Amino acid sequence: MKRLKGKSLWFLILILLAGVTVILIVTGFYELGTLPETKEKAAEAEAVTEKESAGKDVEITISAAGDCTLGRNTGSAWAGSFDAVYDEKGADYFLENVKPVFDKDDMTIVNFEGTLTDSSAEQDKLFTFKGRDEYLDVLTESGVDFLSFANNHVHDFGEEGYQDSMDLFKEKGVPYASEDDVGTFKVKGITLGMISVHGDVEKEESDYIKSGIAKLKDMGVDLIIASIHTGIERDYYPSSKQINLAHTAVDEGADLVLEHHPHVIQGVEFYKGVYIDYSLGNFCFGGNKNPSDKDTVILQKTFRIKNGKLERDDQLKLIPCSISSTAAYNDYKPAILSGSDKKRVLDRLNRYSTAYRVSFDEDGNAEVADNQNSVGRTAAEAEQDSR
Repeated sequence: MKRLKGKSLWFLILILLAGVTVILIVTGFYELGTLPETKEKAAEAEAVTEKESAGKDVEITISAAGDCTLGRNTGSAWAGSFDAVYDEKGADYFLENVKPVFDKDDMTIVNFEGTLTDSSAEQDKLFTFKGRDEYLDVLTESGVDFLSFANNHVHDFGEEGYQDSMDLFKEKGVPYASEDDVGTFKVKGITLGMISVHGDVEKEESDYIKSGIAKLKDMGVDLIIASIHTGIERDYYPSSKQINLAHTAVDEGADLVLEHHPHVIQGVEFYKGVYIDYSLGNFCFGGNKNPSDKDTVILQKTFRIKNGKLERDDQLKLIPCSISSTAAYNDYKPAILSGSDKKRVLDRLNRYSTAYRVSFDEDGNAEVADNQNSVGRTAAEAEQDSR
């Protein structure tokens, strides 16, 4: 009798185990069968969230920095070069001082000046900038989100070097804009569009600006940023060409204008409710082992979108920096300034921006005199009033 009960018990256990197994299999098949639908619903839910956020109050903070040349002039020696420092320190070294700033914003933009290519089609120029593909990690691992890529060095190694660089950006998923190729970046349900232009003559650049902004408007972007590579190297005041092109960008619909090329900082204008930074200067710049002027800035602008529409204001902040963490030479490691050095850079910016009735307080926050928008001034007027 006891033996019979033992067999019955084992039989009952086997039945229970079989039942549990069947339940698990059925449940598993059900879950597997509905997984694609679940993922689809999740994607739909995310799209709905983005759509809803576009109609609510949203703040987007953009950081912008100047020229980044990852590599060296091919005619310069290896010792002390960007390449030598990269091999010794690795990608994370270069922007670690500013990474906390870039990580906190919604979008970080830098001007990429040079090429990433193994092409040997070096052009007959005084300076030709070239780096290895892996150098892009310097930016992508430090919070940089978008590249402006139109300047006098993108063709240093011909069309091959230019295409190699853009192919790499695409491969690594890094958005960029270059001449007639506009770029977009989406964050918090808001789509930001960007143009990046450079040309030998003003009309060429002006045409790129007009067509690029028109293209972005047709795409239905929420904000437009214009990056313009123009000006006179090592000049602290904008040329008439810089001013004309920047004003054209605003007149066509840009919400922020960033200019590059002088390799030094210049002043800021508030034109028709839109900020124009006439030169952000260098930033992580491998093109010179020891430039005499190492001052630079990180520009920060917070845009406020209410009920799907941009609300204009005069908020802007500039963070004084040096392109090097040491004054003795360029270690290619931008550093945020403090104390007397911070004040010195802000004093320079105030002097350069006087003609545009823009000034900066001790924390780098912009102030527009009488809250009046500039109606545009010539380069000569700007320089005369600033000195």
